[in-house]
Amino acid sequence: MTRLWDKGAPLDERVLRYTAGDDHALDNRLVAYDVRASIAHAEMLQECGLLSAAELDAIRAGLREIAESHVRGEWSVTLDLEDGQTALETLLTRRIGAAGERLHVGRSRNDQVLVAIRLYLRDAVESLAEDARRVAATLEALAVEQGHIVIPGYTHMQQAMPSSVALWARGFAAEILDDVDALRHTHRRILKNPLGSAAGYGTPNLPVDREGTRLRLDLPENHEPVTAVQLSRGKAEAEALFQVALLMQDLGRLASDLLLFYTREFGFVQLPEAFTTGSSIMPQKRNPDVFELVRGRTAT
Repeated sequence: MTRLWDKGAPLDERVLRYTAGDDHALDNRLVAYDVRASIAHAEMLQECGLLSAAELDAIRAGLREIAESHVRGEWSVTLDLEDGQTALETLLTRRIGAAGERLHVGRSRNDQVLVAIRLYLRDAVESLAEDARRVAATLEALAVEQGHIVIPGYTHMQQAMPSSVALWARGFAAEILDDVDALRHTHRRILKNPLGSAAGYGTPNLPVDREGTRLRLDLPENHEPVTAVQLSRGKAEAEALFQVALLMQDLGRLASDLLLFYTREFGFVQLPEAFTTGSSIMPQKRNPDVFELVRGRTAT
């Protein structure tokens, strides 16, 4: 098996296992994004005269078929393929011949990986933000429906001040909406097109069109200058992860309150049986496992 960087010298399998680690397994979530970016890159190459129309048609059709078979579970990125980029190019070349190798013209694994990660992050952040917004909307609906109900406000687990369902629910809703805004703010780093930066210094020997790939991928700007792209690695990911941690902190606090309020001693909330689990020995017991897991996973 020839990897993208192979020049014919054999690689010790222990080196492959140590350096690749779990990358091949994690790359499976990037396959669809890598395919999308690869098609955009191929279309740009054809427009610039670096691929023929027939080669573009073969690359586009081959990549789409490979992506569909991946969704069906007919193949996955394995350790011998090392990573998703090698897997796609290898499978494509087997399927359509030499035209598959021409897909790598004007591109390095560096910008190829970055664009796939950024396209993935764009969807992941939007999905998280929308789900969090729905949690806030549900809390607001609770405040409207039952907000008039008076409940104690607690500090240090002690009754401290009179409060209400509205104050409790809207406090969490406000902070979760703040998390939504912060998550979407990560797009300022995510939505920069890295394609065309290659291994960090661009492709001065090839007439690639970065604007062409940017438009095809619906990204608002190119990452400039090309030397900045590799310096940015990890920053968008770290910022997104930090905002996810803050969201989980708020969800963990919400879960902690609900766990307390669900106890018989408090009895503030009721949960449907379909949302709770039972005990193997105590039939009267219903366990709020979902909230217990949310509270616990806040730490991880």
